[in-house]
Amino acid sequence: MEDLSPNNLRDHYGMPIGKDHATEYEKKKDHYTKNAQKMESEWKNLVVEKGLSFKLQKDSKNIFRLAKKGVPKSVRPEIWMILTGAQSKKNNADKNSGDESYYNQLVRKNLSASKPLKAAESIEKDLRRTFPGHDVIDTEEGQERLRKILSAFARRNKEVGYCQAMNFVTAWLMLQMGDEDAFWMLTTIVEDICSGYYATNMIGIRVDIAVVKEILASHLPKIDAKMEELSVILSLVSVKWFLPLFIHLLPSETLLRFWDNLFLDGSFIFRLVLAIFKINEADLLRQKDAIEFTQRIEHHMARMFDPQQLIEEADSFKDVNMELIEKLRQKHKTEIEREIEELNQRRAISQLSKGSRFSITELKELYDQFKAITAKSGEIDLPNFQRIFYNVFPDRKGDDVNVAQLFQQFDVDGSKTIDFRELVTGFSILTRGTPDEKLEFAFKAYDSDKSGFIERAELEQMIRGVYKHLFSSEKVDPKQISDFCDAIYSNLDTNHDGKLSFEEFKQIAVVDPRLCHCFFDDVEEGSDSVGAKEVKKPKKLILKTSTQALIKKPDADSPPPARSTDPLLGNENQPRTQSSGCGCSIL
Repeated sequence: MEDLSPNNLRDHYGMPIGKDHATEYEKKKDHYTKNAQKMESEWKNLVVEKGLSFKLQKDSKNIFRLAKKGVPKSVRPEIWMILTGAQSKKNNADKNSGDESYYNQLVRKNLSASKPLKAAESIEKDLRRTFPGHDVIDTEEGQERLRKILSAFARRNKEVGYCQAMNFVTAWLMLQMGDEDAFWMLTTIVEDICSGYYATNMIGIRVDIAVVKEILASHLPKIDAKMEELSVILSLVSVKWFLPLFIHLLPSETLLRFWDNLFLDGSFIFRLVLAIFKINEADLLRQKDAIEFTQRIEHHMARMFDPQQLIEEADSFKDVNMELIEKLRQKHKTEIEREIEELNQRRAISQLSKGSRFSITELKELYDQFKAITAKSGEIDLPNFQRIFYNVFPDRKGDDVNVAQLFQQFDVDGSKTIDFRELVTGFSILTRGTPDEKLEFAFKAYDSDKSGFIERAELEQMIRGVYKHLFSSEKVDPKQISDFCDAIYSNLDTNHDGKLSFEEFKQIAVVDPRLCHCFFDDVEEGSDSVGAKEVKKPKKLILKTSTQALIKKPDADSPPPARSTDPLLGNENQPRTQSSGCGCSIL
């Protein structure tokens, strides 16, 4: 890549010209001016009275023919907006935004937001790196405009947010049009024309690089063989070409002509790559190592001051059209998605295996369940959490109210969705945690208002869930629930404030250990004794919990258990399990 220091000669777009190419640029300046005047004249003759929108509908053939030759600066914003579909996006969004435009609404929301966007820090870092020394962009006003556009997009599209190189694309658009149109062009480029390029996993660009590799092999086999010989990693080279859409690589006039053609036909970027390699094939085949090869190709790109030569060479690859590209994309996408999924699985399991209480095999099984129902964002909502939860705890099926409480406790960041880390952390406690850890988890789950106390209504909800779970065939008697609440408060509410602190709640197994069943899994016979840090050698993660295993049998030498009325069941002289204060007996 050429030297981009602010002291270099700059073209009339304010972009630096590498010192090695200053003479070539000076020779072309007059040609650029004359060509611009000619194109202005041709477009002026076509665009009369009724405007471009009308002409695009009625005379699209001539519009496309002229766009291939180059779009003059005077009509470029409108032409690009129409050709890409950005104008339609803008119109549809503005219909529902009232008196204020959709873009201005986003800007206003960002200015008044109580907390910054997730992307804010990344955007801020890249502002100062965008076109250093540029007399429009690298100013306080220019950076503020760039910040507003990028932040507006990050608010609109939270899935993408912000990705490196979007700053360059946006700044280049700002040099061609107003900020609001630049926002809509950025939106259309990221969401439609280059879909997936700026995603977290960059799947779009990975697929397209695989496509480039295949068409290089079929159309320029000598170049492909040379790259193999030198071990040139095409993906590393191509990412910095594709992400910024050749900004900093091609001279400004050539770059603009490339964008004109890209907006006419999305497959043009592939033909452009072939043309760059083809034009410089002889020199590239002489290179001796990978570094020299990549440096030479970028050197040649920086001196491509004749856009017409490049466009004509690109259009000579007539078979590389959208039909072929889509076919190749589909071919490679499946394989790359599989690779990404395998990588994500290995990364997730590797990160969690150290702090988790599950084996690698169990984590893989849980991950497979998670990914089978996960949303595109990599997170699950409440209904999908219930599906996984009931698979792990099949005997809890139908206990939607209590599982919803657990969901809120799993959802550590309060996003109303759960990622894999949150899922594993929650299940680690529920299935392998110590008694105190499980009780604390239960306490926080039922403390729905996060007051730090279990209040009467929250306790009643818990008891109803346990009753329904243990005795689903019997009708819940509100009187029994109320009586049982009274018994709990009578035994545990030591300061008589009508609510239970965690220390008071920990003694709940004294009243009835079954109350903790919602949060405790079954334990095999012969497992560690009460009070151990964790259960050793569980057979598997997915357990079928039996109600009988909840109540620990007293030792033969123990005194007979006390007998009393069981308000939960309403039976006289029901044996009550002896227990330690932390509810350990049910383990």
